[in-house]
Amino acid sequence: MQGKAQPSRHSGVYSSLGVLSIVFWGSTVAFSRNLIEEVGLFTAAAAIYGTGAVIMAVYLVAKPGAWRALRALPPRYRYGCGGLFVFYAVAIYTAVGSAAGRAQVVEVGIVNYLWPSLTFAFSVPVLRRRADWTLPLGIALAMCGTVLAMSHETALTWSGFRGHVMSNPRAYGAALAAAVSWALYNNLSRRWASEVHGEAVPAFLGAAAVALLLLRLGTVEESHWSVRAGLELAYLAVFVTVFAYGFWDLAMRKGNIGLVTSCSYFTPLLSTAISSAYLGVELGPQMWLGCLLVMAGAVICHRAVRQESPHPDQNATRS
Repeated sequence: MQGKAQPSRHSGVYSSLGVLSIVFWGSTVAFSRNLIEEVGLFTAAAAIYGTGAVIMAVYLVAKPGAWRALRALPPRYRYGCGGLFVFYAVAIYTAVGSAAGRAQVVEVGIVNYLWPSLTFAFSVPVLRRRADWTLPLGIALAMCGTVLAMSHETALTWSGFRGHVMSNPRAYGAALAAAVSWALYNNLSRRWASEVHGEAVPAFLGAAAVALLLLRLGTVEESHWSVRAGLELAYLAVFVTVFAYGFWDLAMRKGNIGLVTSCSYFTPLLSTAISSAYLGVELGPQMWLGCLLVMAGAVICHRAVRQESPHPDQNATRS
């Protein structure tokens, strides 16, 4: 008899790993910006993903059957989610590296952290989840919070906001593109690979590293390496890249996606606090209020989207 796909016995473990990845990602903006200032945008990004890819390649070689399991993953997951992963990697580092100053780094970070709200919103068409009327309210609140945070140094008017965005459209556009692509990645990885074994993150990291290296080869950058830069690279490659991406992929595919994604709405506050402290940026009340509104919007989106209906791409169990 055909029935619904059952959740993994280890769903709680995978969910916990997903929450841990959120903690690591809270430091991404601050540490990556400081490294970018020392060695250059694409040099830093290529080094981070390249180091992470090498570590994961060693892991695949050491783990029996890992390569075979990787090849057995659905092609649309490998290429579709892989493409989104690479696009996100390029977009987020472009956003952080293109920010005009450290205060603007915090702003693009908040724009990027629209992805929790967007993940819930995209789960309706992608995962066939049900949502009530408060979902648009949550999205609108998160967007208002983003506008408020980005307008902390300008007049809170449409013309002021538009002028602020147009002063650096590359950074803000890349941050928004990163948020959209990561929200899609979260949902599509669940749709296409929740019932299969194997890990594609090592291959995704390698593809991202190649893309960023090609961008680096086409860009003139001055790099000044130091002990601090080396330590930041090691932290970003191992914890923020290898562990965080690997844990998150497992959580999205096999954990409690609602629980994990709901925990992610604390990331804007965590990231803003770490960025303020590590980069030495003094933030006014308008920035903090905007950050809290982004979080509140994600909370409302989480409460609006509750149930997951089975979709045609999920493997059904037979008894």
